[in-house]
Amino acid sequence: MTKVRIIVFIITVIVLTIFGTFAVYYARGYRFDTKTLKFTPRGLLVINSNPNGAQIFINGELETATNATTRINPGVYDVEVRKESFLTWKKRLTVEKEIVTKADVDLFPQAASLSPLTFSGAANPVVSSDRNKITYSQPKAG
Repeated sequence: MTKVRIIVFIITVIVLTIFGTFAVYYARGYRFDTKTLKFTPRGLLVINSNPNGAQIFINGELETATNATTRINPGVYDVEVRKESFLTWKKRLTVEKEIVTKADVDLFPQAASLSPLTFSGAANPVVSSDRNKITYSQPKAG
């Protein structure tokens, strides 16, 4: 009975060690390659866009949509973010193994909005010192 317990204990330790090793490698971003029978490192590419739902092209090929995580081999990639009626965003990104590469993209409309700020007119416009705000007064109705 003691020998059976020792054998079961040793088998349990071996199985837990094997599964633990797989879990640690998987959590670090490695994936098992069935062709080479090795763990290969991966990096994560996260691209968020405003507006949401743009297409992500990696080296000219459609990969996914924005606001998603993509597992990718380490390397340098030409990334494009496209959405209909918005200007395309392009950048060369370096993805490293076991590292998250993140990009936040603001897409701008191809045609600027031509709607007026006010329908009654604006007088004496003044720009703030940080150039982020503008103030104006409205002419008196007369």
